[in-house]
Amino acid sequence: MKTLIKICGLTTQESVDVAVQSGADLIGFVFAKISPRCISSEQARQLSESIPEQVKTTAVMLHPSDTEVQEVFDEFPADYLQTDAKDFESLNLPEGCRPLKVYRDLPGFNPSDIDPNVCLCLRAKTAGSDSWSIQVVQWRLPVTRRLFSQVA
Repeated sequence: MKTLIKICGLTTQESVDVAVQSGADLIGFVFAKISPRCISSEQARQLSESIPEQVKTTAVMLHPSDTEVQEVFDEFPADYLQTDAKDFESLNLPEGCRPLKVYRDLPGFNPSDIDPNVCLCLRAKTAGSDSWSIQVVQWRLPVTRRLFSQVA
């Protein structure tokens, strides 16, 4: 099983090129309006044109509606949609899109809730907003099984 590297929040062609040249497995573009790295789906499409096929793209969203997902994917058909795991319970993924589920280190988080068949992202509890500052996940939970699965 390989650990995959996702470089996220890219907003310039130079940053996309550096991420690809550095061996990133996934490139993430942020569509959450609360993020300072938020870009339009048109910008993401333009930035992704130079990304080789083996590097997968991710649309990073925060609690999106089906309409918001469709608006992004109409212009930018990413390989993955990243949002909170619970969001996927009510979302209809566009055809060909795979989920990248975010699990947060919050009170009540239980590793047994993690779907072992999907790619995932662990996020730290963040004061204020849901995702947009760098925090360290509290690795206090005992590891009872592998948490990560390979993205094909």
